[in-house]
Amino acid sequence: MDLKELTRTIASNMKENDIRKTINATRHTLHITDDEGNVADFVLKKKESAVLFTIQDIDAVLRSTIQVIESALQRGESINVRGFGNLGVKYREPRRTKDIETGEWVDVAGRFVPKFTFGNELRRAARLYEDSLDDGKIVTRIDREGLVADEEYED
Repeated sequence: MDLKELTRTIASNMKENDIRKTINATRHTLHITDDEGNVADFVLKKKESAVLFTIQDIDAVLRSTIQVIESALQRGESINVRGFGNLGVKYREPRRTKDIETGEWVDVAGRFVPKFTFGNELRRAARLYEDSLDDGKIVTRIDREGLVADEEYED
């Protein structure tokens, strides 16, 4: 799934779950003066409304999230999203390995590599998917209640 498809999937999910953003109403003050010189101010406030997030909103949030994650990893910080997992960097020690093409031994320098550790909710989702394969159903999405199988297959 690429970034564009991920953005559209998130938008669809938010629409299905009726997740909306609140739009604050503007206030208007009316200054009214009558013939006798009495002054009154009336404040009109429109009712707040909620609208669906646009794909552009979601794309901006998703791109911003990715930038924050990349920035944190560049500083050597780790990111912990409860239930999803931990993302950080790990130092790989220098090692000696064999080159596949030439068969010669090559020294590989030590370096930092990204590391992801799965959280319990993500692990549970993978387990549910695996169990659904045993049931003979193809799972196409996961909602709040669990897996949703849209079609069946035969072994």
